[in-house]
Amino acid sequence: MGGKTDSLSARRASGRSDRGEQRRRAIIAAGIRAIEEAGPGANTGDFADRAGLNRAHIYRHFASKEELDREIALTLYHEHKARIREGIRERATPQEAVRGPIVHHVTWADEHPNLFRFLSSRRYARTDDTVGNEPSGFASEIAAGGALYFPGFHKDKYADDGFIIAIHGLIDASIQWWLDHRQETRDELIERLVSQTWLLLQQRLAETGIAMDATSSAGVSTPAQQNAMP
Repeated sequence: MGGKTDSLSARRASGRSDRGEQRRRAIIAAGIRAIEEAGPGANTGDFADRAGLNRAHIYRHFASKEELDREIALTLYHEHKARIREGIRERATPQEAVRGPIVHHVTWADEHPNLFRFLSSRRYARTDDTVGNEPSGFASEIAAGGALYFPGFHKDKYADDGFIIAIHGLIDASIQWWLDHRQETRDELIERLVSQTWLLLQQRLAETGIAMDATSSAGVSTPAQQNAMP
């Protein structure tokens, strides 16, 4: 009898846990809709309205507005990271590898300007579960792409991380300015950012002794590799 009671209690506890997680996900989704519609300043009242809940119910599932904002940022970050990775993987040459994530990033910001502003204000949920001094999600994906296409790129991690953060700042600041002013088309913005990023990348690789062919799938070569070529 005791075993059956324990099993029933466990199933009930599991059901409550599942329902609680479903409610958390529903609140996060409502928060994303609220930010999309009302902007980064959307509050818990906006979230509750879209979730069909009383505001007090929000705090049964999240300890604070800050915790909820962080969970929203992490959800957006993971979704956006997948798009950025796809932008890198679907490209065959180094220059296309630079273009791919920029196209995805700019397009997403154009289609979801309030979500972009929200993520930017939250510093992109720096890692999966902590906020610190690490590169942002977008910058980290660019760095990962660099390691794939440009062997030796991350040999000096400190210098290369600084370079990636600078590129990230250039791109996000340019997007933010463009969203506020729109003095050029989206395609023009993309082309400008690709050109600027490519020039900076060429300079950085040259400093490390890596030569780069923009159109070759092999991408780069070190001085030793160049000397070995026929």
